[in-house]
Amino acid sequence: MPPTEELRRDRETARLRRGLPPLPRPSLASRVAASLKKSPLGVLYNKMTHRRTVRILCLGDSLTAGYSQLGTVYHPYEDSMVKMLKKKFTDVDFDTVEDGVPGDRVRGGSFLGRMTEHWATDSYDWTIVLGGTNDLAWFHDSDALFAALKAVWEIPLSNGGNVLALTVPEIGQKGNSASLKRLTEAKNKLNDLIKGYKRENFHVLDFHAAMPFHALSKQEQREFWDDAIHLTAEGYDRMGEKIAEALIPIMEREEKERIEEEKKRIEKEKERIEKEKAEKNIGKERVSENNRGAKKRKRQFRDDDKDFSEEEGNPTAINQGYVVVRRQDLD
Repeated sequence: MPPTEELRRDRETARLRRGLPPLPRPSLASRVAASLKKSPLGVLYNKMTHRRTVRILCLGDSLTAGYSQLGTVYHPYEDSMVKMLKKKFTDVDFDTVEDGVPGDRVRGGSFLGRMTEHWATDSYDWTIVLGGTNDLAWFHDSDALFAALKAVWEIPLSNGGNVLALTVPEIGQKGNSASLKRLTEAKNKLNDLIKGYKRENFHVLDFHAAMPFHALSKQEQREFWDDAIHLTAEGYDRMGEKIAEALIPIMEREEKERIEEEKKRIEKEKERIEKEKAEKNIGKERVSENNRGAKKRKRQFRDDDKDFSEEEGNPTAINQGYVVVRRQDLD
């Protein structure tokens, strides 16, 4: 069920108040295609062609929105992520929703509200969450920030969805200032808490390690990093590829388990059908045997049970035993 017009207007109003461009509206062709996919005919087509749709929600801040060049360019990572996923899973359709709000915070921001809004109107197979960079800039306590992130993750997890949480990436800034030291310590502690969290359907991509800054050459820094926090278009493409690389083995394992479950279901269905056939055949054989074994009922007459044994009675007495009479004597 798509978000209502009222929810869309509220979200766009919130973005405009932050000085952000409105979220792009899907084209008419894409809206029609999405509607057809969810229609009964589309569902039937997917079943006949063995296709399925995986829905992914990308929720976060400016790094999710693809913020670059002081907001004049938006290049979300979802595009390169989906491109790589489609190459791997050719029989799967990917339906993604990108909701990145630059400057937003996990604590005191709209992370929890946006997540609640999305899951109140729809459901997703995967929810990718990256948040905390802006919170750390305010020197929020890592434990409190982690608790706020868990509340955000809990919404998809409690509704049967998978979560891929990203650790907070490096900051392209060097120095020995006390503020930078506190920021680095808080970030490292938060990332350790994220990586140590264990929960069913909860997965972690160490984005801090996957997308470094200081370990890159100067040329690579210019290629992938726009400033100390944000990425270039090439950097966001690389970010999407890293996320896809994290998702692929998990999705492959889930796909294998799904196929095995489907095989088991088919085998059980075959066994049930064979059992029903066997029971029907047994019933037919019993009816046939009963029909073959049934004797024609003998016609009954009076005195059929009367004893005519000659051993009883006196053979010399005319009124006992048998009397033999010739037919010619009766004429």
